[in-house]
Amino acid sequence: FTDGWVVLENGNWRSLKAAELSAIEAKYVEELRAASVPASISRVQAMKAMKANNLWDAFKTTLQTNVDAMEEWELSLELQRNHVFVVSMGTLLGLTETELDDLFIFAATL
Repeated sequence: FTDGWVVLENGNWRSLKAAELSAIEAKYVEELRAASVPASISRVQAMKAMKANNLWDAFKTTLQTNVDAMEEWELSLELQRNHVFVVSMGTLLGLTETELDDLFIFAATL
């Protein structure tokens, strides 16, 4: 064997190629990252995180143009990461799924 990683495949050991190892590592890192995203944050945490990331003004403007979104925001005690309101607002603010996850991770520290 070489100094790299090996796997047992169909009863035979073989060395992993660099691309295979990179793919496994990327999947593992993504799983760890996804596990670190909180399921929910408070409205205060969300507000502070948006202010820190210069998203608060755009968020307020978006709320002012959408009565349903304004009501959802005002009546929520906490924001669920996968709720349609959060996902929709993230999209309207131009955030990717990863950026929205990062915002939740950051907000949970506040």
